[in-house]
Amino acid sequence: MEEEEEETQLVAVPTTSTQLPTWLAAQISSGKEIYTKVGPGGGGCVSCHQPTGLGLPGAFPPLADSDWVLGDKERIIKISMHGLMGEIEVNGDKYNGVMIAPGVPPGSLTDQQIADVLTYIRNDWGNSASAVSPEEVANVRGFVKDRGQMQMWTAAELNSDK
Repeated sequence: MEEEEEETQLVAVPTTSTQLPTWLAAQISSGKEIYTKVGPGGGGCVSCHQPTGLGLPGAFPPLADSDWVLGDKERIIKISMHGLMGEIEVNGDKYNGVMIAPGVPPGSLTDQQIADVLTYIRNDWGNSASAVSPEEVANVRGFVKDRGQMQMWTAAELNSDK
């Protein structure tokens, strides 16, 4: 338990990737590649959320300094597995659209890929939050195993699970 707390503390300190533990730097690097790749093996996230993580005002919400990204891991893991539809409020601004599950084809990212891309977005653009492990993703996947692969979440559903 003490080891986990130490890792979380290291992640929460703003720093350059050269100062990060090797495992975390590798996870963030892999996550960035998945975030920016549009095609098989990639998440295609950059298309909507942009290279800056700022999204597009009125169309696609930001990931930088986002209460959704920096908050509950389970919620963002679920979105990464199944996508999101309908109205969502991010940092006080409302968005109404559809985010298909990341991956080509949609929903095809592995537990490791989801963990890597979420760790990346939780630790770039000024964000600083704990890493997401493949085990955490697998745990959530097991919990929602009966949900249809393309059955997107709504903000209302995700917020009611809190």
